[in-house]
Formats: sequence, structure tokens, C-alpha cells
Amino acid sequence: MKITAHWELKAVALLLAIALYIYTSGQVRVDKTITVSITDAAVRGLPGDYQVVNISPREFKVLLSVPTSRLADLEAESFTPRLEVRPEQLTLKNATWPLTSHLLRLSNDIRIQATEPAGLREISVTLDRITEESLPIELPHLVGLPKGLDATIKSDQTLVRVAAGGAVLELLRRDRERVRFQDIDLHAIEAGLVAERQERLLLIPVSAPTETPYRVLGDISATISIRPLLGMTKEMSASLQVLGSKDLLRSIDITLTPPRVSLTVRGPENLLQLLKPDDLTAFVRLADDITPEITHELAVEILAPPWLAVDPARVKISVVPLTKP
Repeated sequence: MKITAHWELKAVALLLAIALYIYTSGQVRVDKTITVSITDAAVRGLPGDYQVVNISPREFKVLLSVPTSRLADLEAESFTPRLEVRPEQLTLKNATWPLTSHLLRLSNDIRIQATEPAGLREISVTLDRITEESLPIELPHLVGLPKGLDATIKSDQTLVRVAAGGAVLELLRRDRERVRFQDIDLHAIEAGLVAERQERLLLIPVSAPTETPYRVLGDISATISIRPLLGMTKEMSASLQVLGSKDLLRSIDITLTPPRVSLTVRGPENLLQLLKPDDLTAFVRLADDITPEITHELAVEILAPPWLAVDPARVKISVVPLTKP
């Protein structure tokens, strides 16, 4: 028989064989496990006065049966479901979507074989309507204040408006929850502060707990007052100087008892901690008619910063005329 006999039938058979090969090779299937993560952004069509309270489960695994011809495309696909909220689901507060290939936006030739956790059949989203409520505030802690300073904080208001779902607000009221704010770091305040200083700032809310999420409405301002601690006492020793006319000082020999004077000084704690003996000048004044050969008791005078108070002090001084050559 000639090979060209009945060529029409042979051509059709060849075409059918090629088509069958392409079809069967494309239908060879493999198993592929994917991880699906669902965020609040996956929930679509939610009115502005509603919020997502919970999604269950937020993450799960799906075992898929995939044609080998689709594996390369599968790697590039997104498996985030698109959860469209229908109006009737808002009244239920708990909306559900069956877990299907269509929900995961998979093509029709990809089949779901199993899930982890096992037996997962639907995705559930808890919804709640957002309302507003006034909650008391808890003033932030002041940290890092340099030693010797005192600080207080005062807010313009004691209540703040928050927005949250009705169930969340009910829990907040039941637990008498307060809105908290981040600590305020004062380490940059100058340690040598002389007078009271005030700082005006906005308070930064601490993130609400995940189990009771709420949003703070509006800004909360506060005033911080920083001042030196008063009433500290410190004992210091300073060298003495003698003041008098040039003629007098050239004509006498002076003996001070003691040559240094002990002083009790008082002032703000932070400034006293920085005070050094060289910051004080202690002296006594001699009158031109001072009587020689006897011991005199004179008041010590002090040159010091204006914020410093010095307790009275006295020293003994004896004057002896110098013998003329």
C-alpha cells in the first residue's frame, strides 16, 4: 500500500494525535502549597463608619492541584482574597465568605485539595460600627530630668475623644481605660537652669492594645514647667583676700585666723552641684585707722552669683606695723 493512500485520513489522525499530546501534557498535575495572608485591606466595600475587628483566620495554607503548564504563572500570582462586603452583612456583624478558588482569585483549572488548619471552609470577618466616646487621659511620665531639677506637667484637658467600635468602647468603659501617651524625655534640659522654664508640646498617644483598638481624635497639648529644686545647703571653703588702702597694706603685716574661711551656702540644688570654690570671692575690709597689736574680728564679705545665699561668717585678723628700715 502506498504511503500516500488515504492521505486525508492519515493527516486528520496526525492532527488528532498532536492535539491529544498537547492536551494530555498540559493536564499533568502537581501539588503546590501556598500561604494566604489576609489583612484588613482585603475587606472591600466597608462604609466609613465601620471597621474590621477581627479576621479568622488571618493566615492559612492551601494545598493546590496545579497543571504543570500553570506552575510558572502560579508563582507570580497574588493569593490575597478580595472580601467584598454586602449591605446585608453589616447587620450581622460577622460576615463569612466560602473558601473557593474564585475567592483566592485562582484560575478554573486550579483546584483546592486541602487546607491547614484542616477542614477550613470559610473566612470570617467581624465588623463593628465606629462611634465616638470621651475617655480620661493619663499624663505621660517625665524621664531623664537632670539631677537638682523638678518638673511638672499639666494638660489643657482631662478628657479626649476616641473613635472605636461599639463593642470596644463598651470594654473601655467597663475597664475604666485611660488614654496613655509616650514618655517625655527631658535629658536635653540644661542642668544649670537658673529660673523656671516652661515648654509647650503635643502629646503622642501610645498605640491602643490590639484587643481594644481605638483612634484618638484631635491633638492633646500640655505645658511642662521645669524649675531648680530650692533649699539645698552646701559647705565650702574659700581663700580670703584683704582689702584696704595701698598705704595701709604697705605699712602692716597681716595674720588671718584661719587663712581660709568655711562658708555655708544655700541655693538651687542643680546650681550648687556645679558651684566651685573659684566661683566665690571672700574678703575682709581693713579701715585705715585699724588699731595694731590687737586681734580684730571682722565680717567676711562674699562676691557670688545672685542666686546664691551665704550665711554670715567672721574671721580673726591681727595687724602688726612693719619696722621701717
